[in-house]
Amino acid sequence: MNKFLPLFLFLQYALLQLSGCSIARYPTGDISKNPKAVLMELKSIKDYEKIFSGVKTEPIPGQNTVKITMSGLKPVIGSIELGSNKNFSAKYHRSLINQAPNVFIIVEFPNGRKYTAYLDTGCPGYGILTSDIVLDNKLAVLPSGPLIQFSGVSGICYIPVLNIGPAQIKDGIAFYDEQQWQFRVLNFPIYKHSALILGRDFIKSFDYVMFDNVHKKAVFSKEGAFVPDNPQLWSSYHFFEDPNGGNTIVVKIPIAGKLFEVAFDSCGDKPGLSLSQKHWQTIEPELVVKRLRKSNVYKYQSGRKSYQKATISEISIGDKKLRNVDVIIDNEPEGYSIFSLGYFQDTTVVLDYVNKLFWIKKAK
Repeated sequence: MNKFLPLFLFLQYALLQLSGCSIARYPTGDISKNPKAVLMELKSIKDYEKIFSGVKTEPIPGQNTVKITMSGLKPVIGSIELGSNKNFSAKYHRSLINQAPNVFIIVEFPNGRKYTAYLDTGCPGYGILTSDIVLDNKLAVLPSGPLIQFSGVSGICYIPVLNIGPAQIKDGIAFYDEQQWQFRVLNFPIYKHSALILGRDFIKSFDYVMFDNVHKKAVFSKEGAFVPDNPQLWSSYHFFEDPNGGNTIVVKIPIAGKLFEVAFDSCGDKPGLSLSQKHWQTIEPELVVKRLRKSNVYKYQSGRKSYQKATISEISIGDKKLRNVDVIIDNEPEGYSIFSLGYFQDTTVVLDYVNKLFWIKKAK
């Protein structure tokens, strides 16, 4: 069946087009003009400084107002209440739009509305929500506009309380997006994908987060650094947060025997490794490339992008050896190499923020 999969996907796509069906990101409208919207009240510069870093004001000539600019969003999470336990786990759930290796968990607002949330180390800030979630839960918003501008998103929203299992997250500031993946027939939306992404600032508020891909659960802990029961079964690699890349998690890890700095994105591209041109050219002479061809990758926000895809006889990431796997080669001259959970579906990985260590359990 595997050798016929590309043909099957092509025919499926062709049938969708011929039947007037489409799956794409569509605009959902200006949230600030929706009668259900609740606007955030920031009355002074001090209010802005509670949320943003690098706040500056600049008088607008001929107007009795100022332009407000900022360098970034502070990681605003007021508190995490775990009750008597210092850790908890959340089972992986499936999504209609994306499947493994992405990690999805169930979150709940105080009104009882539940959503499937991405657990995404590649997402900056606390997270991103689609505008329908913002409106349904009456979250206060600060839209992007001529005076206050947010790059790549529509604005920010305030999340008073978010429940994840027994844990309660309070006072979060997240981005919201006025575009949404939809399945349409004859341009009529049949399914609208409500997306809630929990990003790096949420994840780093814990001492460590474990991605147990064998038992399909994520473990969140506030009990100190991760200590493996049997250290011989684990390998660890130092990571740092790149301030020039939105605090991207960058792991110092060998790939094909060469030590690289590689970004870790838990919701990264399939199949599991995307190499920059520089890194690819460094290790290509050491690899047996069985096939090299053009390919497309669909990204959550930027849509379809063109890449090269190489099928490799054998390659290693850390101590883990992989055989007959596909690797994405980025066409951009600059940028990170990225690895995801795609190659670790048979084992467990841990992000230890106390010691800045990325742990990989040796698969059986």
